[in-house]
Amino acid sequence: MSALVIVVAAAVLGACGTTGARFPAEIEPRPAATATRTADITVTGTGTGTSTSTSTGSDGSGAAKPCADGRPVRWSPAPPASMPTPGVFRPGSIMDDIWRKGDLTVAIVTDAPPAGSMNWTEPTLEGFDVDIAGAIATALFGNGGESKIRFRAVTTKDRAALLKNPNSGVDIVVATYTITCERKEKENILFSGVYFESRFALLVPAKAGFKTLRDFAGYTICSTEGATSVQKLEDAARSALAPGDPPLTITLRPRAADCLVAVQQGEADGVATDDIILAGMKARDQYVDVPPGGVTAAGDDLAEPYGVALHRSHLDDPNANKLRDEEFVQFVNGVLRDMMASGGWATSYQNWFHVTREEAEAAAPLARNPGWPAG
Repeated sequence: MSALVIVVAAAVLGACGTTGARFPAEIEPRPAATATRTADITVTGTGTGTSTSTSTGSDGSGAAKPCADGRPVRWSPAPPASMPTPGVFRPGSIMDDIWRKGDLTVAIVTDAPPAGSMNWTEPTLEGFDVDIAGAIATALFGNGGESKIRFRAVTTKDRAALLKNPNSGVDIVVATYTITCERKEKENILFSGVYFESRFALLVPAKAGFKTLRDFAGYTICSTEGATSVQKLEDAARSALAPGDPPLTITLRPRAADCLVAVQQGEADGVATDDIILAGMKARDQYVDVPPGGVTAAGDDLAEPYGVALHRSHLDDPNANKLRDEEFVQFVNGVLRDMMASGGWATSYQNWFHVTREEAEAAAPLARNPGWPAG
């Protein structure tokens, strides 16, 4: 991707602008531990010694519970039958506003290959999430639209804050953002349909003997602040540990990469997060592994369905400008639908996950669910 402009995610989220540095501090190497990091969580067992999760996203049967509006958590409005010509949008629409300002500002994680990370030899941002953002930019600006993207590095815990800040300048967040009912209802996050299905998993030091979550009784697992994996890990650990087992400690870090460093430096014994992120860690470190069945659950308990999160027109009242916001969601869903239907999604998936074409095509949410994005 050429002509990228990367914007620093400032400590005070009200600040938004470019920086004189070549790259933002957010993507520079730094120590995993800080003096002000979130306090550790201690989990004691209440289960029977199994490793079955009963996460809050499910009723324990593996079937995803509907949200408060009665719709499935993955539900999103249907895309238009045909997409508008790039640059030709309804006056007053969000797409028209973005086209007129001349750029699409995208918040993205920069330390989570193969979703999003820096390729220092180019140098440029790359990854599956980067390709998703590029497709949206192309639909807005036409050929070469990728050059109109202003990427803004974001940590997992700051994604919602950027979307809620009227001065952030962020149009969309494409950052391994799991769709949940809580985020829709309590945080008023506006999501597209699912563009990627990930799952919660564990990463452990290779040959260390950790096979299941119960093996971590008395040990420490690292996870990322603000991620759905934290609650999933707490729920799964309570079920996996039997009464009398030593407690499991959960230590939190701002970024996924910090958790890998914590394991490398002996500050944690494993990492719990989305399998796509763990795959990137495993590719970078030959001394770690992702054991199959490390955490087991039925159906949707461990699901991490990713969606594009969109900035609302009216932050104080989610129902204000509802039709305008929904029009933008439908537009983004149209981009995702066309990307999946045309084979572009499979090409990107094949590139970043190194699988066969058949496996890539079968992994697309549209292929897995013909009713997409309705649930």
